[in-house]
Amino acid sequence: MDKLINITLIKVTETVNEIGDVIKNETERKLRGQISYINSAEWFEAKRNDINSKWRVFIYDFEYKGETIAVIDGVRYSIYRTYYMKGNKLELYLEEKGGV
Repeated sequence: MDKLINITLIKVTETVNEIGDVIKNETERKLRGQISYINSAEWFEAKRNDINSKWRVFIYDFEYKGETIAVIDGVRYSIYRTYYMKGNKLELYLEEKGGV
């Protein structure tokens, strides 16, 4: 299942306000990517490390700015691994995780 999708990448930054509270800020960017199921070797390796691996998304490497969260069809995923490929492509590996 390789298909084009809309994906939102979210970068989380933290600031401290005047009374010392940590405030999390999210910066979103929308782009297009290609989604694919992960292979069984990736799934088993992720499970061994208590990661609930769900999807692999391909984007161009210059589009990635260190985001840690991805949203696809309204579902938030954690980006647990990236892999740079030939041809300026990047694989994002997404984990389904509550409270992301």
